[in-house]
Amino acid sequence: MKQTTAGMASRDLGALSRHVPFTRLCWSLAGRTIAVLVCIVFLFASAMRGQLTTGSLSGTVADQSGAVVPNARVTLTNEASHDTRLTTSNSAGYFSFAAVQPGSYTVTIDANGFNIWKQSGIPMNPGDIREVSGIKLTTGGGTTTVEVQAAAAQILPTDSGERAAVLSSKDIEKLALEGRNVSELLKVLPGVSMTSGGTSGGTSMDFSASAPTGSTVGNGLTTSGAPYRGGTAYMLDGANIIDPGCNCYSIAVPNPDMTQEVKVQGSFGADSPNGPEIVNVISKSGGSQYHGEGYFYARNQVLNANTWLNNNSGIKRPNGEYYYPGGNLGGPVKIPGTSFNANNKLLFWVGYEYYKQTLPAAQPFESYIPSAGMMAGDFTPTGDGNAALCPNGFSSSANNWCNDLSGAVAPDGTPITGGVIPAKYLDAGAAALMKMFPKPNANPATTPGGFNYIQPITNEQNGYVFRARVDYNLNDNTKFFATYQQGNTTFITPGHVWWTPSYTIPYPGGNITSPNTSRVVTANLVNIITPTLTNEFVFGWGWDDGPFNPSKLSAIYKSALGYPYATVYNTASLVAPSINSAGAQTFPDISQPAFFGTSGSYPLLKAIPSFADNVTKVWRSHTFKFGAFTELVGNRQGVWSYPNGVLSFGSSPESNNVAGSQVASGTKIGSSNPTANLVMGIASGFSQNNYVPVQDMAYRTTAGYIMDNWHVNSRLNLNLGVRFDHIGRWYDRQGTGLAVWLPQLYQQDVAANQTAGSMVVEY
Repeated sequence: MKQTTAGMASRDLGALSRHVPFTRLCWSLAGRTIAVLVCIVFLFASAMRGQLTTGSLSGTVADQSGAVVPNARVTLTNEASHDTRLTTSNSAGYFSFAAVQPGSYTVTIDANGFNIWKQSGIPMNPGDIREVSGIKLTTGGGTTTVEVQAAAAQILPTDSGERAAVLSSKDIEKLALEGRNVSELLKVLPGVSMTSGGTSGGTSMDFSASAPTGSTVGNGLTTSGAPYRGGTAYMLDGANIIDPGCNCYSIAVPNPDMTQEVKVQGSFGADSPNGPEIVNVISKSGGSQYHGEGYFYARNQVLNANTWLNNNSGIKRPNGEYYYPGGNLGGPVKIPGTSFNANNKLLFWVGYEYYKQTLPAAQPFESYIPSAGMMAGDFTPTGDGNAALCPNGFSSSANNWCNDLSGAVAPDGTPITGGVIPAKYLDAGAAALMKMFPKPNANPATTPGGFNYIQPITNEQNGYVFRARVDYNLNDNTKFFATYQQGNTTFITPGHVWWTPSYTIPYPGGNITSPNTSRVVTANLVNIITPTLTNEFVFGWGWDDGPFNPSKLSAIYKSALGYPYATVYNTASLVAPSINSAGAQTFPDISQPAFFGTSGSYPLLKAIPSFADNVTKVWRSHTFKFGAFTELVGNRQGVWSYPNGVLSFGSSPESNNVAGSQVASGTKIGSSNPTANLVMGIASGFSQNNYVPVQDMAYRTTAGYIMDNWHVNSRLNLNLGVRFDHIGRWYDRQGTGLAVWLPQLYQQDVAANQTAGSMVVEY
């Protein structure tokens, strides 16, 4: 699809456009031709999008009478690195610096016959369009410097329509954090609201542990009402780090002690890709002086009280330990004994943090394990272990393991009487599957919910994050920086990938581990061709590899369990079928699919490279900007599939309509007792995939734009532009093609008695 965007106009009347509805602004300018044009451009513009890591700073040089001063020498100095950029005011007294990195700056103006004018402490954030207003040179010989106090200076956005909020490094230091993830702090910003499941409530993001991936963006927090899971971009030094698989978790985590600032942006100019809302993170950089820190953050649950459930079940308090030693260092690159980098043109910054974590689950595994008597087919009060599970006896009205089998029918149609299933009806396949059940370890009479199996979960999840940045100011006209971040850890999932179903137990195939590696690389090259012509090249690459690997999958092979049956696709998997729990007081949930493929691993790989080039030209009081952007979003991962098959055992008797069966068509078999149906092997449902597909999907965004920031006069600025984005569709990089539903084929398939058709593969 294509999108067209345009900017809006504003007057510098107390930042009017930020406080007055645009319709009122148009009326206030009525009668002026320029206002009519501006209103038309605005009304037909689509929502603007933003990503820029740099900004622009401009101003108009004038004398005390208000007359413009051409050919004034303007110097922009980065107060941390002392790097400088030079330009001159043109015939309109106007100057502009493009592609200015975030930081604090000093502007110095020197013109023949005037005293030097200086303003310090000018903040620049990513995507800013700022103006230094009120520049009035006083006559003199140039030997006196007139320094403008920060309180008196008017340093404002040029009313580009931007809506933004900024978290500085000082804010990050002062605000309380539970974990080590900067996105936790977004909730303190205006326009950011908490969501749960896309509606209301609290955030669904857990910050108790650190990891190389994960954020609240799209997974608990939403900005300015943007669509949940898909309406907010997440950028780290210009690299896209949002997970393309679900538009929720990020594929990298900005660390608080490695972050210079975070800017949440709403509306933007035509020069900005991504969005419609964006969280823009800028990392720390080196300066002309060495600076660094060492730190140690710690949390320990040793003083926490044990839960009543654990005390009642005789389980010790889970021990949670979180230790984060780390440090960083930045400054000029020096070689002792040499004059290398004498002018501090080459700067570095490196940071490292290790995390050692023992993670207790918020809630243990809680499940129901049938008694030995029930697994042997005895559903009477005298069965082995039955009295503990059914203290009130057995009943025909129960829909759980306490049902007395009244009306139960064996697989061959024979009625079952007395609550005991004859040995010849005990299914060998069910006996093999029940080998995966653990031994009961809790007293159901004293356990809330009547659980007889409780297993606290505590895992080790250790890892690290490393980040480095290099700034190389080759000369006044060429500036370069590059960053690299890597995070590593091993996630351990003892029961189920992604979530824990009700009544689950530890996965019989062993702990499911995910060795996760996250990398982010960015580069930015600014070339000042002339004082009025600047080119900026931007590269970003976010990458994450986090496969899932079970540790003992062979333990639940059909051959290991003695499972005697072939499945529909017997070659799809060696693993025995999974089991969906039928509910409370039936049997445990072992519904994790064996989707690990022939390699024994579930692939999960994300990669998002992007390139952009921006050209800025200053002419009189115009700042023209045009450029191009392209981004390839790739997502390679397995699918939620059951190559091993999954069985369900319902509580209602089933009709037997199998051809060749000894049971008459329509005869009901089974019981209202799901556990008894399991023991007899009477399934209410079975589903299986014939193989484990891997989705290797990608789409490309290509864009171009042109815009003009026109400083009409000291009280009116126009920001006009147009942007075209072509967002390509997802395509299959393996060449297999995609299944596509074609409704027009349905009637044709019905006529051919192929109602399961109407699907074609598109390449």
